[in-house]
Amino acid sequence: MNLTVADILAYDFLKGNKVLAGRGGLGKQVRYVDIIEVPDVKGWIKTGGVLMTTGYAIKEGSDIQEQLMQELVAQGASALFIKKGRYLTEIPAVIIELGNRYNLPVVQIPRELPYKDILFSLLSRIMEKQTFILQKSRDIHDQLTRVVLEGGGIDLLARTLYQIIAQTVLILDQKLKVIALSANGKKPAELFIPEKKILEQFADNKQPIRLKGTERNFSLIIAPVVVSGEIYGYVAVVETGSRKMEELYYTAVQQAATVVALEMMKEKEKLETRKRLEANLIEDLLNEEYKSPQTIIQRAHYLGWDFERVYLVLIIDIDNFEEYFWEKKDEEHMQEIKEKLKEIVRQEFLFLNKEAILIFRSDSLVVFFDCEGLAESEIKAKVINFSERIREKINRQISQVSVTIGIGNYYPEVMGLKKSYFEASKAVNIGKSIKRDSDIFHYQDLGIYRVLVKCKDDPELREFYQEILGLVKKYDRKNGEEEMLKTIEALLKHFGNKSKAAEELCIHRNSLNYRLNKIEKITARTFADGENWLNIYLALKINDLING
Repeated sequence: MNLTVADILAYDFLKGNKVLAGRGGLGKQVRYVDIIEVPDVKGWIKTGGVLMTTGYAIKEGSDIQEQLMQELVAQGASALFIKKGRYLTEIPAVIIELGNRYNLPVVQIPRELPYKDILFSLLSRIMEKQTFILQKSRDIHDQLTRVVLEGGGIDLLARTLYQIIAQTVLILDQKLKVIALSANGKKPAELFIPEKKILEQFADNKQPIRLKGTERNFSLIIAPVVVSGEIYGYVAVVETGSRKMEELYYTAVQQAATVVALEMMKEKEKLETRKRLEANLIEDLLNEEYKSPQTIIQRAHYLGWDFERVYLVLIIDIDNFEEYFWEKKDEEHMQEIKEKLKEIVRQEFLFLNKEAILIFRSDSLVVFFDCEGLAESEIKAKVINFSERIREKINRQISQVSVTIGIGNYYPEVMGLKKSYFEASKAVNIGKSIKRDSDIFHYQDLGIYRVLVKCKDDPELREFYQEILGLVKKYDRKNGEEEMLKTIEALLKHFGNKSKAAEELCIHRNSLNYRLNKIEKITARTFADGENWLNIYLALKINDLING
């Protein structure tokens, strides 16, 4: 499609020409034609020129001839046309030698052929070709723009560009992840993306570049997708083997990058709008800002959520999120952590073949767990198992953060989602207070903690705890162990069964009896009194709550 030196040599008005050197450069593009009759051409020759001369300015010696050739090569000239006869009876050997060395075509043209005939004819052909290329460029732009205007999306943009240039097309996101690909049988796994080199090249440059492959037989033509000076992604075309892109198609890649920018802006706006609608719906649900449950169901339906199914809520809370943020001081990194967490949960729902309804509220991911089709007796076990798998994946894939998971109860109607949410939220907060071996807490299992947490900051609670267990804790601190407190816990755990408690503590039953006698003396309370057992049990739970 480009006008090359070989193309113009085939025209009738150049009949009788003779290529003397530089045949390897006959494929060079011709952009303009001019006459040179001075030896110093530096500064006014542009890339792609066919320069004509009678040799007047270079007839005196090989040094001047070599200087001219070097300048033509340096300035990107496409060919040198020489008329032999009046000033040069033979084409100088240095010109032939340098033409071959640098693949700069040196062409002898007939002496009788007037410059004006060549200039006029060549300029006409160049203008025709440029007009054709301009029109073709507009057609390409119109094709790509139409895809966006008709809502075709990024995948269709990749396919359209592939149809235009017949080369493998990739569209990459900001992190150089392939988000669309169109090729003739080429699999994404077979494509090598030199990520480091690309990021380095575009650190201060926003223009398309061509990267040569080193280990593989390919080149990469890549243009950044720029929005408000920021790179949102990349459009890349893979050149393989001897198939090289014409200049017009470089323009097509750049135009595609501009159109992809429009599509990405549109997608970003749609995503932000959706996030806002999701957040508004959840806030209205939790604050009961609606007249009837049907309103919430209809609004959810607009978002693709089916709230006529039955759900419970679980909350995945990132531990010490604020401290982690100030440690990193990188909002982009924090958002990446959130997206990874969201993707882990989404993948787990895919495994269950269930719809994923996920939304972040601050540093907590709110998850609506679909209970449809599950027997009420199996729901709790299923959701705990689901939570355990998520926790394991988080530990493996984003080990720099830890999470606490709170689970609310199941309720059969949409009105129950609010209650389930607040139960899950309480489970997280209580779980963080009493956290020991587990980081998954079902509201149903929190028992007396659900009551105690309401008066956690009441001085009476601490006074009660100190009155019942204060002296035991003081004794343990003095002796450097929690021997007595652990004895009480083991006995309560096994409902007063001394044999089982002694076995758990790895002590003889006589040692257990000794400890119990000691505790009775310290506290001035007897274990034969059932009310004392109740008070001690409550005091232990208060200890968990206020001392964690």
